[in-house]
Amino acid sequence: MSPREIAGETGLNRRTVSKYLKDPASAAPLIDAMLGDEVLLKASVIHERLVRDCAATINHQRVKPCPQEARPPIAKELGISPGEPTGL
Repeated sequence: MSPREIAGETGLNRRTVSKYLKDPASAAPLIDAMLGDEVLLKASVIHERLVRDCAATINHQRVKPCPQEARPPIAKELGISPGEPTGL
């Protein structure tokens, strides 16, 4: 998947996506965009998609804490309670 396609799906600027792919430590906005689509997405799946679709060279251990931190605010924004397992 090209940076342009990723930008189209995530709503981020193409140049911003390219910057995040070059600097794996700052991939949080891409992860947030993935969680916006699927709040309960596991870190292992996010890592796999970043590597496969975005050609990112990011370590799984760097991805692991991001969903844990980002999930509660995104769920709140979507109007989902923390214990609610529906439709995600």
